[in-house]
Amino acid sequence: MLGLAEPIRHTVLLRYYEGLPPAEIARRTGAPAGTVRWRLKRGLDFLRERLDEEHGARRTWCALLAPLAGARNDGASLATATIGGTLAMNTKLVILAAAGTALLLGVWVMWPAGSAVEPPAGPGRAGAAALATPHDDAVSPEKEPRVSRAVVPAVSPGEPYGALAVHAVWATNGAPATEVAIVFRSLDEPVQIASEVQVVTDDAGVARAPRQHAGAVEIESDRGGRLETTAEPGGDHDIAFVIPPGIAVEGVVVDEAGRPVAGAGIWLTAGRGDWLGGRIVARAGEEGTFQVPSVDPGQSLGACADGDAPSELVDLERLDGPATPVRLRLVLTLPGATIEGFVVRDDGEPIAGALVAIGHRGGFSWRADGTHEESWTPCVIRSGRDGPFRRESVAPGDPPISVRAGGFPLWCEERSCRAGETTFVEVVLERGATVRGTVRGEDDVPASGARVIALDRPFERNPWLIGPLDPPNAFGRATALSGQDGECSLALVPAGEIHLFAVAGTSFGEVTGFGGTDATSVSAAPGDVIRWDAKLSRGLVIRGRVQSESGGPPNALAPIHATPERNGASARATLLDDEGRFLFAECEAVPYTISYSVPGAAASESGVWPGSGEVVLTLPEGDPGRPAVVTGRVVDSGARAAENAELSVRLASPAG
Repeated sequence: MLGLAEPIRHTVLLRYYEGLPPAEIARRTGAPAGTVRWRLKRGLDFLRERLDEEHGARRTWCALLAPLAGARNDGASLATATIGGTLAMNTKLVILAAAGTALLLGVWVMWPAGSAVEPPAGPGRAGAAALATPHDDAVSPEKEPRVSRAVVPAVSPGEPYGALAVHAVWATNGAPATEVAIVFRSLDEPVQIASEVQVVTDDAGVARAPRQHAGAVEIESDRGGRLETTAEPGGDHDIAFVIPPGIAVEGVVVDEAGRPVAGAGIWLTAGRGDWLGGRIVARAGEEGTFQVPSVDPGQSLGACADGDAPSELVDLERLDGPATPVRLRLVLTLPGATIEGFVVRDDGEPIAGALVAIGHRGGFSWRADGTHEESWTPCVIRSGRDGPFRRESVAPGDPPISVRAGGFPLWCEERSCRAGETTFVEVVLERGATVRGTVRGEDDVPASGARVIALDRPFERNPWLIGPLDPPNAFGRATALSGQDGECSLALVPAGEIHLFAVAGTSFGEVTGFGGTDATSVSAAPGDVIRWDAKLSRGLVIRGRVQSESGGPPNALAPIHATPERNGASARATLLDDEGRFLFAECEAVPYTISYSVPGAAASESGVWPGSGEVVLTLPEGDPGRPAVVTGRVVDSGARAAENAELSVRLASPAG
């Protein structure tokens, strides 16, 4: 009993020690009745499994515990009962033991094995090599979903949605590219949280997205390559997609002692930090060996296995040498944690197929040589038939757990987990609220294409004015786009205190397109429909442009900064557009220093007040006598390091 995690242990004690019925337990604890039933079932399963491990065949320990089952209401007889020849010394402990074991016998008939909502135990190393591919269509908490969108509703007649089917092939031989993740990104989907879907190609190399909003759709794969197409309402289009040549990778996964780790998952990064930032693409065999064909050399690989924390990532672009395939040795050195739980509605009904992302949002940082260093991103699994999920190989710490299920608001909480221990998580999803309204610009004209975002805390201004940065939820935030008439409907917003932010355009080179921001906070109960009409404002602005000595835009791309010359004011930053123009919005009524620099040249102007007219920075040409270093890497057409390649460098002026 002491091995049960809370709140399962408390629930089992209330039921079988206090003798409370599930309805009363639900009332006392405030948990839905369905949640109470799930906790009881999980507790029974845990106790049965533990007794199986410690005493062998179930028939054996059932016979040993039969006397306790018959005497579980007699404290005196329990105090003198023996189990396998060992005298129980404490009446209360024996009662707890009997309550936790006799119920296994007495409840067996009324709650038979097989009717449970149990999360399947994670595969151990011994049998992990025999696992199916990590993208099996069967719903399993230990496998990634083949279609990684929680619910893909059917397209009704008249809806502005169509279907797309990608036929992926390898560029090297034209064969179907199987087990490749294809991401569809609808640029015109008004419900932004539903704008991306990941589908893994089948044995024929086909990935089908049955519901894509009409308009532009970007398609990319986790092995490289990208194209843009158009989805037609009610249409069903086939698209040829060629996976560009990459490098072949093979290697071995070992533990700290150098022993092979069979069944370890091979993780491939995807160059982003959210729920689509990486996935398991292969499994190590009996000898710990693995193979991954055609990998973009800019990606990284790592390993994870039950009982261990994830390995360090190996950055392929940092490896030198012409050898192909590239050979890696991935080492699992630290013990890992386990996170398990279940997803239910607020009425206790289980939710199957919910996406569960475990881990911090990742990303990458640039190195001095122009390469980037990637980090681990959340691992995405999905809840099983009756709502359970389980993930082993979690790095100890406080990882966020993000959940996304069709028809419910996004859910995210951080949970502490320790090496060698299991952390239990209950995810209860309730109905969300809906925010509707019209977004208008400074001229009171409806603003189309504005983003309305629901935040978990009041919006804090940042230098880039592009909206909130780094959402804790791996799936992002509830976001919607306004239509041509400025109308916007933001659904599935978490109830309670809602912090809303609206922005038209971004500061990234959209000098004429940035329409300003607005923000507010409101309260809503589950199922409420509230109205917020946003009025965008750019506030005080500083406009200008950067030019070279010849009068044209600068050749290099770099941020431009506006630094306030008085304490307490906020700095601003943006990028230039193609003509070298910039715009700083929402400035304060203080003077600023505007500065821009690229390697070898810089320009700035101080004492610039908002609204004082166009600022022109002239960037001097670089000093021709200043030494410079050119670094790079030579590869062949297959992106493999080229051996003994000849390289010639020609220096030219901007005029050619």
